[in-house]
Amino acid sequence: MTRSILSPALGVVLAALLGGSAAAATRIVNFTLAPDVASGEFSYDADLTGVIGYEDLASFSLVFAGTGHGYDLAFVRSGDFSAYRGFGFDTASLTFVTTAAGGSTQIMSAIRNGFGDGFFIRDDDGGHAATDYADGLELAFDSLQITSRLVGAAVPEPAAWALMITGFGLAGAGLRRRGAVSAAGGPARSGRLA
Repeated sequence: MTRSILSPALGVVLAALLGGSAAAATRIVNFTLAPDVASGEFSYDADLTGVIGYEDLASFSLVFAGTGHGYDLAFVRSGDFSAYRGFGFDTASLTFVTTAAGGSTQIMSAIRNGFGDGFFIRDDDGGHAATDYADGLELAFDSLQITSRLVGAAVPEPAAWALMITGFGLAGAGLRRRGAVSAAGGPARSGRLA
């Protein structure tokens, strides 16, 4: 392979590698109301910006510590919740957004069956409480703790690996050929392509 072909080939391989599709990054957010109250986790596509809701989530779970009763994404996306279904999370500040659902402020809620099933979580100046309507519990908490992490962003797809290995092979072949020409006493090259 001549140098005039090697450089464009490397350019194509690098462009495909850098511009190729990669697995989308997912942000996973863990939240704890208090160790003895409730905790949960949700995930969403890390490319989303602004305030997201239940519809934007890839997964969701909330478990009340005292009873072990939990809610998942299927629950919050199903049924007739009327005014008591809300979730707001700001992807820029990684914080919950207080919204008004049914006239009450909350950071997340999903209540159905005439208040016989669901949850309501409030975290604002008016109070810090989590209610599990299925078990009739209302528990106060002192602080909301949030942690998050990105997953999946740094793992190239198999096609990207193949392109990268091909590029290294082409670069190695070009360097080997260049070294062989120089060692045989061939004409000195200026480094510019002819």
